[in-house]
Amino acid sequence: MIMVFLSIDKKGYVVKGTVLNKLHPELDTIVHDFISNRLLEGAEYRYRHKPYKVERDKKCCEVVIPFEFSIKRFYRKPVNYYHFHHFQHHMMHQHMIHHAPPTRGPGGF
Repeated sequence: MIMVFLSIDKKGYVVKGTVLNKLHPELDTIVHDFISNRLLEGAEYRYRHKPYKVERDKKCCEVVIPFEFSIKRFYRKPVNYYHFHHFQHHMMHQHMIHHAPPTRGPGGF
């Protein structure tokens, strides 16, 4: 989780944005690029936030926003090289049970 400090003016635009903690150089670069390309003045497309109000009077505010990253990996079951052998053995065993000659009861009945 990377914590980002933002200072927002009365109009709802971000004036200052900094990364408070370092997690990994690549993730820090991604967050820093997001701040500079989307939030700060001179950005290609600048996000505007709802200004902070106290009794209908707009105020400047400072916020700390957590950016949480996670890595999703596809889980692949380990390969069982003996699976096919066990499958053949199981099928052969089932075949022997179903095709066995019927058992006869004790004589005299």
